[in-house]
Amino acid sequence: MKDFDRPKFNSEDIMDMPYLSAIPDSEEGGLVSASEILEFEIAAYSVPLVPLPASLKSRLMERLQVPEFDTSPEFQRLLLKPIKSLIRIANTIKIWQPLSTPEGSTYAKWKVDVNNRQVAFFLRVPIAGALPSHRHATGETVLVLEGDFICNGITYKPGDRSISEAKTIHQPTTHGCLVLCISSLDDEELS
Repeated sequence: MKDFDRPKFNSEDIMDMPYLSAIPDSEEGGLVSASEILEFEIAAYSVPLVPLPASLKSRLMERLQVPEFDTSPEFQRLLLKPIKSLIRIANTIKIWQPLSTPEGSTYAKWKVDVNNRQVAFFLRVPIAGALPSHRHATGETVLVLEGDFICNGITYKPGDRSISEAKTIHQPTTHGCLVLCISSLDDEELS
């Protein structure tokens, strides 16, 4: 944060932010104190999350031009876990399978939803290279935990998500990464 972005407080603990006029007045009128802002923030973050209605989500994704990948609520919650927690989970999985490329790459299934034909798995790539070219039966969400994940010319870093639509064919690359993937059990690796 640059110094000019930091809020200034006067001797009465009143925030002076001439560049922000949209802050609501306090109940007494006038400027808002730092303690009042803290109360607003606490109240805002203490409200439980409410799932977005499907019709609203669909309209929002369409307006944002984000491909919609219909994952189960359980799998959606996996993507909300803290990055450090997901890394710890990946490190406790004992069975990892080899991936064809890059050399030394492995994947480990974490959760499987046979009814919805979806899988959540970790992918660990220790060196730079291209992942296998593949086609998605439905869609794919990749959450980067470590390193980078490059898809369609966009570099994703830890905390970023890459979303691919159904029927997408691609061959992501990396300089090394650990990612959580949620995809279809029916994806097809291409030669």
